Amino acid sequence: MPLPIRRPRHRRPNGERKSRVRIDIITRAPKPLDPAKPSVAQLPEDIVQQILGYLQQLWPQDVLTVASLSSYLYKPARYVQHRDVHIDLKWSKHIHERLDLIICRGLLPAVRTFEVSGSCEYWKEPESEARDVLNRLADMLPGMGGLRVFGWQVQTPIPMPILESLRHGVDLCTTVSCDSADGSHAQAREFLDRLANNTRLRTLSVQIEFVNDQECLKTMQVLKKILLSCPNLTRIPLLDVHYPRGVCRSFRPSRNGALVCGVGLSGGERPLALEELGIRDYPCGIGGALYCRGERRYSERGHEWKYWVEGFDWSRLARLNNVPPIDPAIVAPKMTGLRQLIIDDYRGGEANFLDEITSPLNVLSILGWSRLSNRSDTITKHGPTLQKLKIHQPEGHWSRNADDTVTVLDLVQLSDGLPHLEELALDITRHGSSTLWPYAALDAISRFPSLRAVELWFPLGTKPPAPTPLLIVSSARHIFSYLHERNRNIWRLILHSGTPYNPYSFDNRDTWSDHMSITYVCNMAYDGDAGEGRISVTCPDLSPEMNERLDRLVQKSDLDPLDPRTLDKAGLLLKSALEGPLTWDDWKAWQQERRKPDFREQNGVLQKFMIGPFKRASGF
Repeated sequence: MPLPIRRPRHRRPNGERKSRVRIDIITRAPKPLDPAKPSVAQLPEDIVQQILGYLQQLWPQDVLTVASLSSYLYKPARYVQHRDVHIDLKWSKHIHERLDLIICRGLLPAVRTFEVSGSCEYWKEPESEARDVLNRLADMLPGMGGLRVFGWQVQTPIPMPILESLRHGVDLCTTVSCDSADGSHAQAREFLDRLANNTRLRTLSVQIEFVNDQECLKTMQVLKKILLSCPNLTRIPLLDVHYPRGVCRSFRPSRNGALVCGVGLSGGERPLALEELGIRDYPCGIGGALYCRGERRYSERGHEWKYWVEGFDWSRLARLNNVPPIDPAIVAPKMTGLRQLIIDDYRGGEANFLDEITSPLNVLSILGWSRLSNRSDTITKHGPTLQKLKIHQPEGHWSRNADDTVTVLDLVQLSDGLPHLEELALDITRHGSSTLWPYAALDAISRFPSLRAVELWFPLGTKPPAPTPLLIVSSARHIFSYLHERNRNIWRLILHSGTPYNPYSFDNRDTWSDHMSITYVCNMAYDGDAGEGRISVTCPDLSPEMNERLDRLVQKSDLDPLDPRTLDKAGLLLKSALEGPLTWDDWKAWQQERRKPDFREQNGVLQKFMIGPFKRASGF
């Protein structure tokens, strides 16, 4: 059903509320401490903006400090902080604070990218907070004179007032998603109908689940109209059309076959030359023919995939998400402009596809070392251009299989063949059965001559005891110091303890591994004119206040262990960062305590210390 947005009478232009007024900071002219030395005050405004933008990418908290200490730099710092704004409708009560800040500080012109996400379940109440947020957003959009990209990642169709408020020249990036219910398909078709002939639509992701072939066919025909009518649609990051997945449901067409449920491009029809394409499941062609036996009803001769390969212009494709179910020898040579290959699906064929690629890659991400048959040459052939490499998959797939992790010899070969690699992310194990860190692997990582940022995943397991040595905040500092001493170019290290993944669990957010899994971000911080930097370690899963508390507790040598029974989820992460994951007895004690009514009530209040989605909603 359409989602009408009522215009409340208490609204002011640009989404202002009566309780909020514009606040201007009085700017004082800066005075250099030493006139003989260069000063930021002497730089043009656009150069200052670039410096602050670079700082925002590396150390966002430092930009907040700059805004707090200098009235001269307050406005440009706030502008940089609000170039990219994301709101999650799940946290709509906190979004008003963010929108108030943007309006009161006059930051609407600063916004370049605005993204809305959330679940459709928050749209059921006519007077819901989510609807109120979108009322304000529709009023605010005309004031965002610098807006370049508007993202709508909500399953519910875009309200017309918001769509109509987007200025000419703003790129629209959105997702159409529906489950197998006929009503969900009808809503998806309504959503797509609104996008027909839309000149702003630049990016569209498609996630369609179906059991009714006729219903899916109607939905795909509307999708076909979008592909052929939107003149600027050049990015389809995900095309996923499938029967319900999972152990509880297993639907397939009858033995007599089924209708072709793809878009059915034929007779010279083709979309614009795509710049990005991602495919998981598509019920036609070579992959879909295994269970959808209606390929004989496709109007062109052969499979639709063949039509795609022969009829599409692949030369402008710069990013490919997953390997399509097409013979690599046929399609890979056509992708002459391919620069990024991201593989996060276990379809297979990665090694063969990489062998056939002739274009130089800048970015490569694959699911596990064994997916390339443990061959470094498939990667090093892109040595002259490759800048980012990621070899990572959920922990359950690699922690017990040595073939899925990169060996020290492999790392040495990669470091010799990738002289321009700047970012490396991979799964790594501890040093055999000993209690040592994998120093040989860390030495090999430090050999990459241009490496600047490293990301490592250490296994955690699914139950106590946690593997040793424990990845806690002090050991994160030690590992980063070890790498930086051997390669001074490495200025950032991200460490993960575990990557829990359980696709068959109905509530995989309440397991030991999920609560104990933690991430550390290590940076080199430089103060003033000091030549030597200091190591900064933060936990992005915790709020700034909790990180400050973590930093204070680390410096105490006589700290008593924290009692897990008194902790909320944020406190549990704090304990894990300080002391390591909980033992089995402590985990059971914490679970029993949190089932008590008084604990649940207290826990609801203390959630403000957790970051997660709230961090992106609040932006502070």
